[in-house]
Amino acid sequence: MSITRFLFRLEPVLQRRSDRAAAAEQALALAHNKYKQLLIVLNDTRQRLEKTFQQGDQKKLDLFMGRQFSFYRISLNKKIIKQKKDLCEAAHLVEKRRNEAVEARQERQVLEKLKEHSLNNFKREMALREQKEIDEMSQAAYQRRRRGL
Repeated sequence: MSITRFLFRLEPVLQRRSDRAAAAEQALALAHNKYKQLLIVLNDTRQRLEKTFQQGDQKKLDLFMGRQFSFYRISLNKKIIKQKKDLCEAAHLVEKRRNEAVEARQERQVLEKLKEHSLNNFKREMALREQKEIDEMSQAAYQRRRRGL
C-alpha cells in the first residue's frame, strides 16, 4: 500500500487569491475609517457654525464684530461644502472598496470549493484503490488456502 498525499495543483493561485482578499478587506477598513473621520470633521464644522449663530444672537455685537461673524460664517459654509464633497468621494471609495472585497472573496471561495471537490474526489479515488488492494490480497489469500487443501 503506497501512501499518497493530496496535492491541490492550484494551491499557489488560492494563496494569492486569499492574500488579495485580505488586502481588499484591509483597504475597505481603511476607506471606512477615513469616511468616519471626515464625517466627524464635518459634524464638528457644522456645530461650530451653529455655535456662531447662537453666540451672535446672545450678544449685542458692534458693526465690526458682526461683520467678522458674517465672514467667519461664510468661511465655515465654504468649508462645509468642501467637506461634504470630500465625504461624498470617501463614500464612493468605500463602496468601490466594498465591491472589490466582495469580488476578491468570491474568487477565493470559488477556488476553495474547487479544492474541496478535488479533495473529495481524491478521497474517493484513494478509497477505491484501497478497496482494490484489499480485494486483491483477499483473493490471493483465498487462492493460497485453496492450493494448500
